Amino acid sequence: MDKYEFNLKVEQLNKLVKSGDYKAAMRITDTIDWRRVHKADLLATVSEVYEKNNEYKEAREILLLSYDRAPVGKRVLYKLVMLAIKEGDISEAQEYYKEYTEISPQDSRKYLMEYHIANAKGEGIDKKIRILEKYNDIEKTDEEWKFELAQLYAKAGRIEDCIRTCDEIMLLFGVGEYVDKAAALKASTGCPLSSKQLDMVENKEYYEERLNTLAEKYESGDRENYPSLNLDDMSAYKPRENKKTTISLGNEKADVSDSAPISTELFPRNTGANETRISETTFKGESVNPEFELELKRSIAIAKANLDEMSRNKNTSSMEEIDEEVRARMEKVERVKH
Repeated sequence: MDKYEFNLKVEQLNKLVKSGDYKAAMRITDTIDWRRVHKADLLATVSEVYEKNNEYKEAREILLLSYDRAPVGKRVLYKLVMLAIKEGDISEAQEYYKEYTEISPQDSRKYLMEYHIANAKGEGIDKKIRILEKYNDIEKTDEEWKFELAQLYAKAGRIEDCIRTCDEIMLLFGVGEYVDKAAALKASTGCPLSSKQLDMVENKEYYEERLNTLAEKYESGDRENYPSLNLDDMSAYKPRENKKTTISLGNEKADVSDSAPISTELFPRNTGANETRISETTFKGESVNPEFELELKRSIAIAKANLDEMSRNKNTSSMEEIDEEVRARMEKVERVKH
């Protein structure tokens, strides 16, 4: 294969990956001898194609080629751990994990790898809880893994811990997929939602609309006296078709599976303001999230607005006080970012 034909196939491959057509992409990858390729990022893309087609052995072999070309990336090691687990090779996963922790011993994601390895080995639920507790002690605003921990608490019969964690999720994030799940999980334990939580569930559309307005204002560059959330002022809100948006709060049992889907993304792609994960590592310059400021503002403001009820303090903070604290924290974020 000459250079022109190779470049043409790579261009087609990238287009197919971008469009999400991984089956067609694999038809291209199968025609190329990747041992002759030296671009680590291209090899990582090829590995992703095989992974999406559940060809984990090929995915791992290609990713190892990528690692040989550029052996300094812990992102590749993280993916190697997950691919080894998917392939059922726990000893290899543990070797990659060991190498990862040698490169970055303080990285909180080592606990996620530990958790997946513990799952694959069939470790007891108490051990898995301890691992996720360590992760959540560091990554306090990762709603996905907070909810995973809440589910483990429920499965272990630690209902008070489950309820407390669900309350934290609703307090910190206000709206979003995991807030809905946390509300449903808490209700499934037999513990009623608080009046504030019920308000957030029943008027979810209002809070989401306020958040979208906030996002538009921020993106437009209008940051004067920002943010002024007025989360409790619903007088100007007109719900679509005068209906409230609700979620199911039935008696569904939490689905906690030891074979939960494994994500090999070290820094997941953004899926919108409400689903964006904030990581401590963003402060270290490893992965700057374009919606980081917005998410942080939302988390701080909603947390402060609801702190009274959660802490059983009758003196709630005014929105002006909340705005002031958010503004001060965002000045720090801007300094970190630049």
